[in-house]
Amino acid sequence: MLAVTTTASAPVSIPASTATTPAPPSATAARVTAVELRVDREAPQNAGTTLTASATALGGVPPYAYKWWLWDGATWGLLRDWSASGTLAWTPARANPSYRLGVWVRSAGNTADEFESTGTQYFEIVER
Repeated sequence: MLAVTTTASAPVSIPASTATTPAPPSATAARVTAVELRVDREAPQNAGTTLTASATALGGVPPYAYKWWLWDGATWGLLRDWSASGTLAWTPARANPSYRLGVWVRSAGNTADEFESTGTQYFEIVER
């Protein structure tokens, strides 16, 4: 037993097994350590062509959640919010040499709106 003195009363006995504080779950939980992001076609592609991006997570705890983004050269825009799908079909409507696909990945049980790991890939789109 461990004796603890409180300010409001006499000493209180606490079993030794509960006297230590475990590490927070975020410090001990397995996290996604890397993401491999691939697109099914080579760049550049014509505007209007459907591209399929696939993300493969390494580490962490499956099933994973994925959040997909698009950089247009100035800002990031959300393509798809958190889902269980590691693939994304994207059909760019206009040419842009600065497009970049991005994906956030988190482990099962993690509900924070943040990534454990992220991947990006530049992808130029040209006029038809």
